Amino acid sequence: MSRDVIRVPCPLCGGQEIRAVWSHPKGAENGVCLSCGHIFLSRRASEQALREAYAAYEQAYPHDFLLAPDNPLRRSAQERWTQMQEVLPRMPRRVLEIGCAYGYFLDLLPPEVERFGIEPSRPQSAFARDVLGLDGVLCATLEDVLAAGTWAPGSFDMLCSFHVIEHLSEPKVIFQAAERLLAEGGILAIACPEMETLAPNLTEIEYLAASLHLHTFTRDAMDRLSAFHALVPLASYPERNQKPYPGSSHAFLYVRVGGAERPAPARPPVERAVALAAAWHHEMDRRCARLKAAIEARAAAGKALAIYGGGVHTASIFNNTGVSAESVACIIDDDPAKAGTSQWGLPVLPLTEALDRVRPDVVVVSTLSSEDKLLGKLSGILSPETEVLGVYRDIMGPPFGDS
Repeated sequence: MSRDVIRVPCPLCGGQEIRAVWSHPKGAENGVCLSCGHIFLSRRASEQALREAYAAYEQAYPHDFLLAPDNPLRRSAQERWTQMQEVLPRMPRRVLEIGCAYGYFLDLLPPEVERFGIEPSRPQSAFARDVLGLDGVLCATLEDVLAAGTWAPGSFDMLCSFHVIEHLSEPKVIFQAAERLLAEGGILAIACPEMETLAPNLTEIEYLAASLHLHTFTRDAMDRLSAFHALVPLASYPERNQKPYPGSSHAFLYVRVGGAERPAPARPPVERAVALAAAWHHEMDRRCARLKAAIEARAAAGKALAIYGGGVHTASIFNNTGVSAESVACIIDDDPAKAGTSQWGLPVLPLTEALDRVRPDVVVVSTLSSEDKLLGKLSGILSPETEVLGVYRDIMGPPFGDS
């Protein structure tokens, strides 16, 4: 085992007896705590390695993309808020978002709502403040503001956090913050991957392999964790904002209750968690093998194949499915900053240049949120002889429950 890979006990209960359900050549191992049923990376990158990985991690979007009113990030936030309003008992007055990124969700709330956010990324928090005008956004971590006592207990009637908790070494901190900062009757809203509804998303394997996703929650684990922090379930549902597969993100909403109403944690269904995690990884392995076979069969037939999209989905194709870069002629990407660079030893070209220079026989669209958009775009450009495949629509297949 690499010195940068460590074994860790269960971060929820401290349990040491873990059943492994999946491992990666880089060293990551997904396991289930046999004491409480929590699914987490029981072997992962060290804390120092994680800090270095996040310091080097870039998800830089062009400024014009961020400003576009219909960009996928804003659309996703809009769908999240629309769906959430279907279950909220009332409109919140003071909202804190933990890990607010560029601020799109906060920006969608009605102007009479007082909006606050915590975001450790300087560029993202600056965009939220300077471009969207969200003056209540702080560039800080949750641990920073809790230690500083930035807000008094009971300061908010809604606390939300979307796709943050799965990245935290100590996920309990979000529930601790809710217990402290929410007024009685306040709402905690969390979105994250959930094991039972998790779709066959290449990013999940990439984030697990890189120790960026440290947990895959089940509803049982969430409800049990919430019960320890004076929170009772309000609603739970797959989010509709994940295309083409609802289920890549799951929402959990809880209500802060008083001391007399504090619920008793339920007994953890450990074997169910083991079965869910093992089944997901088995099916994900099968679909990754299908993707590898589809790409390499076309390369073996002498076809020039281009992958459209130079992001995390394509990274996962090369890092986690066994696809060789020798099977691919080029990467197509619409980001001008990537033009003329190389990824995985392959040239990165704008679409028009790739069509002129490479003249691909096959174009594989490698994205999730923009798959339909790019497939539609290509249908109006490419000749009928060029084969166009969506990684998810045509190769990976439908959500697990529909396969």
